[in-house]
Amino acid sequence: HRLNIEKIKEINEDLTSRFASLQMAHDNLAKSHDNLKKEHQELQKSNETLTISHEELQMSHDNLEIAHQQEVTRHQKSQEENENRLQQVNQSLVQTQTEL
Repeated sequence: HRLNIEKIKEINEDLTSRFASLQMAHDNLAKSHDNLKKEHQELQKSNETLTISHEELQMSHDNLEIAHQQEVTRHQKSQEENENRLQQVNQSLVQTQTEL
């Protein structure tokens, strides 16, 4: 009879020890889970910030492209006007020379 009681005590101590180990493992997993959750939230915020920055850069790039195209067009028109004026001046010079 005493042997059974001793055996039960032994089993009880073993189960208590195993339960404590499981409890510690559970606590560690819970902490790890919380840390991963925090890290995930930080990564999400960082990702949102990067997305916003990317969109702003894209808009800035688009605006620069438009401004560049406008400048190229303005330059081409100016060049055409200058060439036309030069042609007129040349014609005028030729006409003046022939008249002289």
